[in-house]
Amino acid sequence: MACRAGWWAVLILVLLGSCYVFRPAAGAEASTGIAIPLYVDPPSPAWDAVVLDRTEHPDVPMIVVINPDDGPAPYNPNYVPAVRQLQSLGIMVLGYVRTGYGTIPYSNMTSEMSEYHTWYGVNGTFLDEMSYWPGNETLYSDLSNYSRSLGLGYTMGNPGIDTLPSYIGTVNNIVIYENTSLPAVSRLAGWHTEYPKDDFTMVAINVTSLNSSYIGKISNYVKYIYVTNYTLPNPYLSLSPFLSNMSSYIPPGASLGIISQDRSGRLIGNLPVDIYYDGSILRQGDTPDTFSLNGGQQYLVTVPESFKGYVFDHWQDNYSYLPSRDVTMSSDTNLVAIYRAVLCAPPSSGNWNVTESCILGGNSTAPGNVTVGNDSLITIPSGMRFGIDFSRFHLLVRSGSGVLIEYGGAIN
Repeated sequence: MACRAGWWAVLILVLLGSCYVFRPAAGAEASTGIAIPLYVDPPSPAWDAVVLDRTEHPDVPMIVVINPDDGPAPYNPNYVPAVRQLQSLGIMVLGYVRTGYGTIPYSNMTSEMSEYHTWYGVNGTFLDEMSYWPGNETLYSDLSNYSRSLGLGYTMGNPGIDTLPSYIGTVNNIVIYENTSLPAVSRLAGWHTEYPKDDFTMVAINVTSLNSSYIGKISNYVKYIYVTNYTLPNPYLSLSPFLSNMSSYIPPGASLGIISQDRSGRLIGNLPVDIYYDGSILRQGDTPDTFSLNGGQQYLVTVPESFKGYVFDHWQDNYSYLPSRDVTMSSDTNLVAIYRAVLCAPPSSGNWNVTESCILGGNSTAPGNVTVGNDSLITIPSGMRFGIDFSRFHLLVRSGSGVLIEYGGAIN
């Protein structure tokens, strides 16, 4: 009986190869924005300055955290029109809730969220004094879920120090740096690059100067930034004088889409892609994928020389035969990596030990036992038949290895 296991998954892959399109990009909007702790009651010049900056830099994402009095109470009606004005400009407004590193009663925190929702109509919740040691992950997930149940869809946590990977996903975004002076770029990289930069924010206080080069670099690692010259004990009681500089220095966003396919145009899925910036790994993904990067900055894009029976052939746009290439984008860019198949066939006699991934090059019959190992994958393409006399020989597929039978291919 013909063996056609797994053909549904392969059929889907083949169909995608003929119709895949890149995801729509975000256009010219910057991929990094500003998160402003606006701990000043409206009306005030600080609120006016935020409105002006947003008007002058509409493509820079912006979050404003409000904090009437270490929380929403007592009710201040002046916040209502002021919050509405920010929201009308596309600014996301979060309400400040202190969590005491998990020591504040849960009912107190949820009550404050409800008050922010009822009184001020904010968009989300800022969870200050967030835990950063193991054990409270569920608490912050529960707080985020409660916030979302009220319609406050975005949550940001602030431990005031770097966090643990186990807290990623408990909130939408975590402030991984809140300290005096600007952090080294490497401080924001490290293990953080294993996750999307959308998960992270950087806040620096007591800073005396700011330059565009630094902002351009760190914008590759964090979604939101805030830099001020004010310092402890109350660095957020006045608006940063660097606000306009931050907005001007943040580079425009540009998306990089990458797919991989063979020379016939068929999609090759799940091929690993590494993106390097300034000599260090920045992003990792699997094709087809789209990376949110910065315009005007140089990146190194690397794909493997060989992958599951394919060998890199060239890049479609420039015909370069090197799997690594520099990319500097002035706008959204799409790249296609072209691979050629490594063909294989069983020996004329004896057993066949498959130790490298390959694609069966034609109809053939095994003269003996077939073993697929060493994490290899042998592909039986559409229209190809691989014969094995199972009354005399066996097909052994070791752990981590596989046999992929495409739609229309067969083992019998």
